[in-house]
Amino acid sequence: MGVNVVLGGVHATFMPEEAGNHVDSVVIGEAENLWEQKLEEAENNNLKNTYHDTERPDVQKLIIPK
Repeated sequence: MGVNVVLGGVHATFMPEEAGNHVDSVVIGEAENLWEQKLEEAENNNLKNTYHDTERPDVQKLIIPK
């Protein structure tokens, strides 16, 4: 269908190789700092297999859902 599937969370962080067998891209660690980069690369059909961020997101900058 042409839809990219991205998986993150505890399972993807601790078992990225296994998770990668089922999706197009895996996020290891925190995803908040990577979303803009991932979206841009997905739009350009340049999505990487894995993304890894060791930085904690700045909670003051996070958008709180309604």
